[in-house]
Amino acid sequence: MTTWRREIQNEMDELFETWDDVESCTLTDEQLDHEFEDALESCCASMEFNLWTKRCVYFPIRDGYYYCVGSAPRNPCDEPPEMIV
Repeated sequence: MTTWRREIQNEMDELFETWDDVESCTLTDEQLDHEFEDALESCCASMEFNLWTKRCVYFPIRDGYYYCVGSAPRNPCDEPPEMIV
């Protein structure tokens, strides 16, 4: 089981961001904390969202039958994001 909050936190950890950096999110606290299986067939949480921090935009990614969170720079920068596979 997982939640969007956990999945977002995993991505934030890699980018050295925290929840204090969040400026806006389209998910409610209830949706962020709703537990779901990460498999596509059993996921019933809100599947579409954006979360903006000072530096990045976070969004859901469907990886085959599983969901995870990806991110991209919020503003133009010299470093390209990693390829989403």
